[in-house]
Amino acid sequence: MELASSITTGVIGLLGILIGVRVQDRSTGRRERLAQQTQQRAELRDVIVKLLSSLAAMRRLQNARSVLRESGASEAEQEAAKTDALKARTTVGEALTELQLLTDNPRVLELADTLVDITFTLHEAPDRADRDRRGHLARAAHNTFVAAARPLVRA
Repeated sequence: MELASSITTGVIGLLGILIGVRVQDRSTGRRERLAQQTQQRAELRDVIVKLLSSLAAMRRLQNARSVLRESGASEAEQEAAKTDALKARTTVGEALTELQLLTDNPRVLELADTLVDITFTLHEAPDRADRDRRGHLARAAHNTFVAAARPLVRA
């Protein structure tokens, strides 16, 4: 009788240990997943900020190109502005590629592409009225993109 009681106690103790290990493993896995998700959100937020910042710089440069062309600035000034805009365009492209690598959210990627396309054509405005219209489109596209991306970076 005493032997059976000892065996039962031992089996119950062993089951308790096994259950405890399993619960701890699941808890550790959950913590690791949450930490990874937090890191991914932070990386995505950083890339979104990089994209939006580089697009803001690009808008300023594209606007300057349009103003220079409209005001009849020298060819050298216009070429310098174009070179600066092309450098900024590269930065935008890099940030867009990083975004594409970090998310596969079709809405966010579509809005990012639209925002980039609008920004890249700002310098094509033939006059101030069209430049203003394009600027409003770019700001609206910016705000729409931010609204769509916001839930991806919030916990």
